[in-house]
Order: sequence, then C-alpha cells, then structure tokens
Amino acid sequence: MARKFLITAIVATASAPLLVGIGLALSHFMPHCTWAASAPAGGCELLGLNLNWLITASTVAFAISFFSVPIGLVGVLVGLFLGAREGKA
Repeated sequence: MARKFLITAIVATASAPLLVGIGLALSHFMPHCTWAASAPAGGCELLGLNLNWLITASTVAFAISFFSVPIGLVGVLVGLFLGAREGKA
C-alpha cells in the first residue's frame, strides 16, 4: 500500500510542473504565441498545429502547481514513512 501511495504522490507532485515545462519549452518555438493569465492563449502554432489549448493548459497548471507540489511532497514523505514502517513490521 505504501508503494502505491508513494507513486501516486510522485505523479501528483510532478504532473503540473511537467506540463508547465512542456508549454514553456514549446512556446519558444512559436514567435506569435501570447500567454494570458485571464484569457486563453492565442497565436500558438507549431508546424501547422494549433497549440493554443496546450499553452492555456500550461497556464492553468502553473497555478495548480502552487498547491499540488506542497501537497504532493507531504504525500511523498508520508509514503516513505509508511514504507519504512511496513519494512520494520
């Protein structure tokens, strides 16, 4: 059980920052791409593909990461504690 809890906590911790990183990395290749905090992204095209949805999702993931990273880190610590406790029993 501790292993499943630990893996879930790691995924919860890393998913939002990973999406932000992908959005930032790809936005450098789209010169007309505009990010907005309160509006959808615009002008984000790469190789003929409209990636406005990805940049908008990256903006939302940036805000979510302020909560998911600390909560996920606490979950990782709890998972490690549970794993150590199961190993001693």
